[in-house]
Amino acid sequence: MKSDYRLAGQHGDIWLREDFRGRGLSTYIGGIAFGLAWAKWSPDFIYALVAGWHIEKGVVDRYGYLHREPHGSVLHLPAHGIHDDDWLVWLTRDELLKMPRTLMVDRFGRR
Repeated sequence: MKSDYRLAGQHGDIWLREDFRGRGLSTYIGGIAFGLAWAKWSPDFIYALVAGWHIEKGVVDRYGYLHREPHGSVLHLPAHGIHDDDWLVWLTRDELLKMPRTLMVDRFGRR
């Protein structure tokens, strides 16, 4: 019996100490997070809501997200000084399964 049930994994934030930033760790941390999500839940999609600077600085690319849409989450609460307009980024299950090989070729030039 085929189910219409889909499982999506939301990729959350991580905070690094200032002296760890700018060393390319986001690539490895993203890969570890995707691998753990696949091993535990085998999601149909992995997604995240990210600020525009993640797109501009290439953070989303280093994590390996292949799809992105602006205005994925918009929240304006002027009384609280909140003016968020985040991007929705995501990967499908098939893209996630191809990722380890793709990352190895891109990062190390090996197959």
